[in-house]
Amino acid sequence: MIISPPFLLPIVGQDKKSTSKKQADDERTEAAMPPSASRLVGGTGAEEGAFPVSNHLMWHNGVHLQAPDLGDRILPLHAIADGEILFLNRPTPHSADPLEGLNYDEGWTDNGCIILKHMTEIGAAGDRPVSVTYYSVYMHIEKFIGGLAEGKKVYRKDVLGGAGRVYGHSKQVHFEICSDADNLKKIIGRHPTWQDPQHPPAKDGRTDSVFGNLYVYLPAATPTSNTAPADHLRHDTGSTLGAAQWIKLDYGDGGSTPGACVLTSYSATGQPGNTRTDNDAEYNLYKDATDRHSTVIKAHPHAQSSPSGWYELLRFGRNLGRSDTDKDPLPDNAAHWRKIKTIAGNEVWADLNAPGSYKFSDADFLPQFGWNCYDDDIADKDQRCDSLKLKALIRTQGDQPDPDRNKDDVKLSRRLGDKDVARALRRTICKFPNEWDRSTISQRYGWLNEMEYGFKDRPDDWKRFENHLKAISFDKLPQEYLNAQWHFHPTEFIKHFRKCRWLNEDELKQIYPGASSANRTKYRIPVSRSIRKYLITTPLRMAHFLGQAAVETNQFLWMSELYSGSAYDYFRHYAKASNFKGWLGNVEWNDGGTYRGRGFKQLTGRANYALYWVYKGWLQSSSFSDDWWKNTGWWGLSGNSIPPAMLATLPIQNDQIVVQLKEQMRPPIIVNPDRVNTELEASIDTAGWFWARNTLLIAADSDDVAAMTRKIRGDAASVGVTTSWPVSAHFTERTEQTSRIKKLLGEI
Repeated sequence: MIISPPFLLPIVGQDKKSTSKKQADDERTEAAMPPSASRLVGGTGAEEGAFPVSNHLMWHNGVHLQAPDLGDRILPLHAIADGEILFLNRPTPHSADPLEGLNYDEGWTDNGCIILKHMTEIGAAGDRPVSVTYYSVYMHIEKFIGGLAEGKKVYRKDVLGGAGRVYGHSKQVHFEICSDADNLKKIIGRHPTWQDPQHPPAKDGRTDSVFGNLYVYLPAATPTSNTAPADHLRHDTGSTLGAAQWIKLDYGDGGSTPGACVLTSYSATGQPGNTRTDNDAEYNLYKDATDRHSTVIKAHPHAQSSPSGWYELLRFGRNLGRSDTDKDPLPDNAAHWRKIKTIAGNEVWADLNAPGSYKFSDADFLPQFGWNCYDDDIADKDQRCDSLKLKALIRTQGDQPDPDRNKDDVKLSRRLGDKDVARALRRTICKFPNEWDRSTISQRYGWLNEMEYGFKDRPDDWKRFENHLKAISFDKLPQEYLNAQWHFHPTEFIKHFRKCRWLNEDELKQIYPGASSANRTKYRIPVSRSIRKYLITTPLRMAHFLGQAAVETNQFLWMSELYSGSAYDYFRHYAKASNFKGWLGNVEWNDGGTYRGRGFKQLTGRANYALYWVYKGWLQSSSFSDDWWKNTGWWGLSGNSIPPAMLATLPIQNDQIVVQLKEQMRPPIIVNPDRVNTELEASIDTAGWFWARNTLLIAADSDDVAAMTRKIRGDAASVGVTTSWPVSAHFTERTEQTSRIKKLLGEI
């Protein structure tokens, strides 16, 4: 899912340097969705346009936003994601007629409306994508822009129109996001019922969708240590946390510090505690995983372990793999030691994989962190909130919560402007009838005609109000939209899913328009898995990853290096005596063809294949020598060095000598290297592995195409600086592809 705010703020000045930071991204989303100017309505003291309830504690589908005014222009409305125009109502021309239903209260209200249907993906269970459908609604539009029509396809960032008037107040819009029950289950990964945040979890979170922040629940008995443990398998340290708590791990640019991981402690019920930052934790993740694997293997040579398994433990808090049955090796008793600052304020090392710990991500919508589902409690299908749980949430927020105060609905609605109440309501997901359905007006609002603070004994006022409701509602709304009665706070929904970055086929088509439909379908899930696993989860990082690969593979056209005739003859130059310097590690006559470029990154050379095979646990590092290429005999030469004139010498073909060299030098034996080409996951994962091993996140965060290209190609530091780029580098194309994808995925 790729999603944006409905207003797109321009990126200027210093802000350009912070667009890849999640903290800045949240702030920009908030700035791009400013609430309409506060206005107290209905004599109740309640704010207009609040979510999920407004004055009289009536359910309200969305929020009212104020179109940002940049001085020289008012920002228009944009589609928040790719979708289809499901419903369109063109705005009624302005009229001064006092009997016109759109003239009500303090002035004119525009009734231009667009409903978009969005079908996207947020993850996958094995090879099956998690497909979800949701709807976005833009109401009170004063004019449409472009040839909009029902059934028309729209794309994220397409201009829809201009915000109009709401009760005489200009440049305002009602904006909402909703889904039906079946899709809500897939969006939040559980049944849409209210869950008690006081109850501790009893199992890990979902694996079919994982994104954003990670959350680890730690029981009181979690082992701790005052010093960094040297053993990365579980053991009794003699001390424990003493109190159950949560740890949130914030990867993905770590907020304000690129490359960091921010670890925050919370109480068992989600009250915030203390924070510490691991600088460069993202950049060092591969090294840390490899070091932990090596420590375990050194002490336990036959342990089932792999750097990739450890990488996933550090990255996700658990070993996700491709599925529950397809995971890279990791010891069952692996410990995940991290330095944290506990809820009590103590800095200790704690095992985040201790028995009784449970792991989650933002995809789980945890009730302990405010996410919960609220039904109306009463099946009366009116617009009045009857949810006792939601009322209790409103009643008990603030510095001095009092469960007995403000029992009257009208008085309780006056608390909606309280910042603590507003904050708590942002993560409520609420089920209630649609407010734009003209056929149910009496059913939904009739109770106001009987209320003391409504229209009781004021029949003329009720008639005017009813006439106004008819003017801003519609006949024949699509039934699928009417069925979408579960509503999200739109700003919170967009902020939340901007962390997802899982690409569906249509989004991948825009990134790689030259790729065939078959190849997009074939590779999109492995691509998204690698983006997620290797923290390539900002538009800038994704642009560099996908831009470079667009050139390496010509947009999926070739996932194996091209050649003519025999592969072994064609690539024999990759096994020249220059490999004595450890260039590719190719030492035998056919190594160039055997270990030719394959996969999304074009993994090349026996040395790189060996490193990846060890990373995945397919090959033990103890099975081969670290310097198998350091023997000039591979090329029929003698001595301890290769004379410059002999660097182009090809390997010998004497089988007897080669057998002796193999016994002496112990090169890695790679079984079926072509699996990098034929196995979809490995084909893409090799590119993510290369990024992690070579800390390419640093070059991406610096937006440095030249540094990225040199790293990927293995060019000298002088290339592109004091010497020109070789034609084979396709540097201009790499720059253009990266720039194009950056613009596509960004906000400008």
